[in-house]
Amino acid sequence: MNRALRVTAFVAVLGCATSASATVVSDWNAAALAEVRLSKALRNGPPIVARALAIAHTCMYDAWAAFADVAVGTTDSSGSRRRPANERTDENKAKAISFAAYRCLRNLYPDGSLPPPLAQPSVRLNTMLLSLGYSLNETCNTDQDCRNSSPETAAGLGNIAAQAVIDARRHDGSNQYGDLTPAPCPVPTPWPLPCAATAYGQTSAHPTPRLDEVWAYSDYVAADYQPYVPTNPLMGYCNPLVVVCERQDIVDPNHWQPLIFSNGQACLDSGSGTEETCPGIQLFIAPQWERVTPFALTSADQFDDILTIPPPDYLKNSGHYHKNVDDMIQFSRSLDTGRKLIVEYWADGPSSELPPGHWGLFAQFVSQRDHHTIDQDAKMFFAMHNASFDAGIVAWHIKRKYNGVRPITAIRVVKRGKNIHAWGGPGRPIEQIPGEKWSPYNPGTNLTPSFPGYFSGHSVFSRSSATVLQLFTGSDDFGFSTVLPAGFGRVEPGIPLVPTTFLYATFSDAANEAGLSRLYGGIHFADDNTTAQNVGYLIGVQAWTKALTYFNGSR
Repeated sequence: MNRALRVTAFVAVLGCATSASATVVSDWNAAALAEVRLSKALRNGPPIVARALAIAHTCMYDAWAAFADVAVGTTDSSGSRRRPANERTDENKAKAISFAAYRCLRNLYPDGSLPPPLAQPSVRLNTMLLSLGYSLNETCNTDQDCRNSSPETAAGLGNIAAQAVIDARRHDGSNQYGDLTPAPCPVPTPWPLPCAATAYGQTSAHPTPRLDEVWAYSDYVAADYQPYVPTNPLMGYCNPLVVVCERQDIVDPNHWQPLIFSNGQACLDSGSGTEETCPGIQLFIAPQWERVTPFALTSADQFDDILTIPPPDYLKNSGHYHKNVDDMIQFSRSLDTGRKLIVEYWADGPSSELPPGHWGLFAQFVSQRDHHTIDQDAKMFFAMHNASFDAGIVAWHIKRKYNGVRPITAIRVVKRGKNIHAWGGPGRPIEQIPGEKWSPYNPGTNLTPSFPGYFSGHSVFSRSSATVLQLFTGSDDFGFSTVLPAGFGRVEPGIPLVPTTFLYATFSDAANEAGLSRLYGGIHFADDNTTAQNVGYLIGVQAWTKALTYFNGSR
């Protein structure tokens, strides 16, 4: 491994907040990540988060561009909003950026999207705007109010730029507003499954939203598109410590199988709910994402040629399938404290900023490390988050195209009835376990993510983001470190025994380890990582190239 891991006696974990030396762009990035961590239902899937952060920073960038000498906005390629030279001050840039960020985040994370007793997004976003010395009286409340804001003021320009981006993304295929025809419920399969919008209360008895409901980002029906239907029944919760594992039928070993989490299993076992109503039952998050309009891609399937994205290795023949299974068991057998911590650090599951946001934290570090100006941060965050956005579109297209099996299904079907030498479950050593009870090492009650395997989202998000940061800074040098406190582990809370520092000398080191973490944990096969890393680089270069056309005013 290229990055050092060492034990240290102090704690200095990089938090979500930025310091007094941060730019206003970095501050609003932190505010956006705070909303990501709190977001519920379908708003916090990885590609959805990547889109949200890209939109937020596009709003900020377009507002900033009105005060730039050469750059143009994505919604103003002619530069018609550009202000006179005497108005192009950092003070005006900061104000325009702030009102644009506020407007976009209020749109992306509307009040009512969080369950009580959580404070709604407006509480935090209002506080953020006021803390910067601005007045809520200069914000706009409706789409038309925003469009009609005065371009003669920095706040008005921020409102206008943000609304232009919101309008441009209104019908981009994401179903942000939940106004497309919802996927049918019940799901047309031989076995019970949750509905596509079950997170919002969709059931066979309640198949369409009421007027007061918004089923944001849920799967839908369109003239040229059919919603996703899994080819496997639900797999019940199981690990080596569970005495009797139920619902272990595997119909199609080549394709993804939705899981029941531990809380969902308890709900079903107690009879207090069904597959449609119990929590903790997986459905494919954002299966429609290949339909979303990208930033720089020509299309979601741009890289589909077999030399760039070959079919997953396990589909080549049964020998490859079995080798992938054996490789995953070897990773499980090789779990030590160092690798467990790597898995934990990069897991980025629910209530985190997820992989796209994790790299937003890294960008905040780069901003402070290099003492960025507002101009530099407006460009860097815009380019990086839009690369991540495109990465999510390609990854989810490939996930939908191949519907790839996860190791948890492949290992359990191949090793059923056999003992294997692997991790024995939380608090257990490496030992002999029944193959059909093999379990990934993954924090939380969800043993593996709520979408198909091939290829890795962690890998493609990380490599595309790392590539843009390399191109922006002109170097692969990173120099980031973070400290995991004693007891940081969630799978096994006793690790590490003492605070442990992770060091990443280069952006490449961080991207490489993000991908490897998913192999260590048993979440992905090896080619899930390698293919995604290769494609992530191409996506990053393409996004950077397009961003430069805006920076140089050549759009």
